[in-house]
Amino acid sequence: MNTDQVKAASLGHWESITPEIRPSNAKNADGTLKPFYLNRSFTYFPEDRFELIVTNNVDPFGKKPLAKMTIKGQYRVVG
Repeated sequence: MNTDQVKAASLGHWESITPEIRPSNAKNADGTLKPFYLNRSFTYFPEDRFELIVTNNVDPFGKKPLAKMTIKGQYRVVG
């Protein structure tokens, strides 16, 4: 696929189908990493614009949101 084909195929909206579990920098008493639960919502718009919303959840079921971060920008291919 060339760049234009990838962009065309990427248009639209994508969301996590279930809360994701990721490692954090925080550690449990036994030295293991504490889990980080999140959901992602990504939209790719025409004219190379995008929006990503990441919601950090307290629980592994995504029922108690703790923080939400929105990132908006423009996508540009270089090279």
